[in-house]
Amino acid sequence: MHETKCLHKKKSFDSPCKCGDVLKQVADFKYLGVIVDENLNWNKQIDTLCKRLGYCAWSLWNLRLYVPESVMLIVYRSLVESVLDYGLTAWGLASNYKIAKIQKLQDKCVKTLAGKNLESFSLDQIYEKFGLLKVTSMVKFKLIKRYHFNTLYREEKSHPHQTRLNRTPQYKIPVWCNKYGKRTLEYVIPSLYNSLPLNLRSATGIQHLKTCLKKWLIEAQM
Repeated sequence: MHETKCLHKKKSFDSPCKCGDVLKQVADFKYLGVIVDENLNWNKQIDTLCKRLGYCAWSLWNLRLYVPESVMLIVYRSLVESVLDYGLTAWGLASNYKIAKIQKLQDKCVKTLAGKNLESFSLDQIYEKFGLLKVTSMVKFKLIKRYHFNTLYREEKSHPHQTRLNRTPQYKIPVWCNKYGKRTLEYVIPSLYNSLPLNLRSATGIQHLKTCLKKWLIEAQM
């Protein structure tokens, strides 16, 4: 790795210098708590999250009979949501079967919130009762909140004639030939916005956007 002075003085990177060790290629690297692998498939990050969520599920299951629902919800948000939320917009775009592993463990944690009344509620009813988002909905929430107030990745389709079908703006979605392209922001952001109702697209305040968006996502995941 070359120092700044060396980069300006050197005419050729092949000539020797004394800047230090050569950077080694590794299979994965932990950066700010997120494990990035060489192929960006997030395998090790997902496995690490599964272990942490498994511990959270065990802790919540043992706690459920001794504390009220309000306390269980606080513990859930502290243990589970904080784990899921960190680096979510990066690893959250991993393949569906990897996200399904995370979703299965999140469901186990959410079930504990019902406490002694677990058999009285379905899983979707528990999510709705406590106003919780599933991990796939959490990804959508964070991405829409981040990119709502700028037009990055959003280019409107042009229509030569105005009809009832094109009154709501539709955004161009790039054509990709493989599954990796469909997990890029260039594809995900316009796809998300094309699915949003008009009242969410026209939201002008961040608090109003967050409230309406969360409500819409909870209804959509039922």
